[in-house]
Order: sequence, then C-alpha cells, then structure tokens
Amino acid sequence: MSEDILKNPLSLFDIRGKTAIVTGATGAFGALAAKVLAAAGANVVLCANNAAELKKVATECEKLGGKVESLAKRPSSEANCDAIVDAAVKNSAASTSSWSRPARTRYRRSSSRKRKIFSTSWTPT
Repeated sequence: MSEDILKNPLSLFDIRGKTAIVTGATGAFGALAAKVLAAAGANVVLCANNAAELKKVATECEKLGGKVESLAKRPSSEANCDAIVDAAVKNSAASTSSWSRPARTRYRRSSSRKRKIFSTSWTPT
C-alpha cells in the first residue's frame, strides 16, 4: 500500500474530476445522488425518460458546480447503454486518451423472468 494513501486515507474517496452515470436521475434518489456527486466535484451524466424534469435536475447540478451531460434515455437497450457510456466518455478525461469499450450482454434470471444486464469493461488500447 502506498505511503501517500496512509497519510491521507480520505483521498481514496475524492471524486473530483471523476465521471458518474446516474440513471433514474429524475427520481427522488437519483436526483439526490446526482446533486451530491456534482457538489463533490464529479462530472455527472444524467439519464431518465422525463426530459423536462431532467433539465431541472441538470440545472441544479450545474449550480452546485458540476459538469453535466443529460440524456433522455433509459438503459433499457444496448443502443441506449452505448449512448449513455459514450456521453460519459465525452464528459470525462478518458476522452483524451485511447480506450476501447467492448459491451457484453449478460442475462440474469430474476423471479420467473429473464432480465438483460449490460456490462461494460474498459481496456486501454
């Protein structure tokens, strides 16, 4: 473990300049999470269906000092997930370097139905 981390363990939780994707950003918990992340200095990518409410939450996050990108999309399809992740890459420092993002689709059985889960891994190229 690095000596610097031991001298300042709170640095492990510093999210300034990091990018967070918040889905359901117009709901009570999503909006709160987005505002807390923005106030802590994170770049936030907000996603929800309701474009009007999404704009309100984005404005509040910007007032708190966050860099905000909003998309009126839900992560309900691979195309939507790709658009959301692309917005996150555009909104972060990762866009200045070369990264590839192979999307994998996994299925998980929940109750008696299958739900599609999208998983993204980042690998430097």
